[in-house]
Amino acid sequence: MSPSTTPRSTAIDLQPAVVHCVPYVLAPPLISKLRFTQSLFMTSVIQRQPGPSAVPVHVLIVMVGDYLVRSTNLPGSGALAQAVVNFWRTLPSSSYPQSQALASVEVLASDPAGAVMIVGDSGGAVGVDRPNYSTVRAALLNWAHRVKKEGGVGFLHWIGHGAEQLKGGNIVNLSCDGPRDDGLGQSGLDWTLTLHVINWITAGQPVYCFIDACRSPKRDDLLDEGIGAPNLATPENAYVFYSSARGQEAFWVVTPKQAAITAGCREHALGTRAFMEALKGFGPRTDDPKATAAPIVAAELVQAAHALVTRWARHQQISPGPSCPEGPPGYKTRPILLTREPKSTVDVHAKGVPSPTSCDALCDTPPPVGSETASPIFECRLARKPHNFRFNGLGWDPEKLFFHPHMELYN
Repeated sequence: MSPSTTPRSTAIDLQPAVVHCVPYVLAPPLISKLRFTQSLFMTSVIQRQPGPSAVPVHVLIVMVGDYLVRSTNLPGSGALAQAVVNFWRTLPSSSYPQSQALASVEVLASDPAGAVMIVGDSGGAVGVDRPNYSTVRAALLNWAHRVKKEGGVGFLHWIGHGAEQLKGGNIVNLSCDGPRDDGLGQSGLDWTLTLHVINWITAGQPVYCFIDACRSPKRDDLLDEGIGAPNLATPENAYVFYSSARGQEAFWVVTPKQAAITAGCREHALGTRAFMEALKGFGPRTDDPKATAAPIVAAELVQAAHALVTRWARHQQISPGPSCPEGPPGYKTRPILLTREPKSTVDVHAKGVPSPTSCDALCDTPPPVGSETASPIFECRLARKPHNFRFNGLGWDPEKLFFHPHMELYN
């Protein structure tokens, strides 16, 4: 994909089988073979030694950005992988509940621009393995077994193309790096079967999986493998968060528009960016603005991600826009992380205000925070504290309280 033809955004979905022969025309067999052979690069970028009483947290990041069909590549994949690593590397210890502490971060990543180098705790950049089926299978099994063996907590971030077979049990397929063994196109992972294995291995331990990929209908009948023989009777254990609903698309933004940047959007995967923002402060449950630490729980995390993705997609002019992120079913109150700075996305409707052109929000101390939009509906991202609002620089309205990740206010 040349810079002159690079779109501002693209869907993260699997491609039809009809184009599978293209890579063998684009690249000589020798180059193709070398390109997709497993490298000797390390995948571990952070290894820490939590205290003897700490609960270890293990993070696995899989970023699939380089594809056989070059038009489906995800430019900047390595930069996004680094952003996710930075999120965990810099997360303060106060953000972990119940004596948890970061123990490891492992990365598998591919980028159409070349090898992915990641900076971890050492300060130097290390090359990471490409996420082909073999490395993905080994990394997932190692991660799950380590979480169980050490009595720890697991986080998985998977970003790349995907699809869902809507027949035969709604099977989610995720693309891996490189070709299938049978040469019939892009390799892939049967996530539905894989999840059964993860649930079986990690039973009883907190595990959170963030899957940022399309779930649009799969357009071929090729079957992918899981990571082992699943026990379909295994109870659900992992909390799974999807950036897209069944049959819908997720989006990768190459060049954010200024309005999206003003609203907090950054390039690359909208879903993953929103999940990180939710984990940092937009996804807690709290009705106490003076609470020292607010727990981030499943339902509020999804609500926050939905509000952010919807807002960014609108400013990016993605049509018809992404679908609502989904989380685990049921009422899940277990704290995923904690935040000392809970925030809300706030939409302020100026009712009864003639020709409003500005909106300001004031918390306990000046200066006021201006709206991120210059016309109604006024959009703000605010600390979850009491705020006063004013329009057109006039008098302050009565104080408003925020209780949820996304609030609609009518003044």
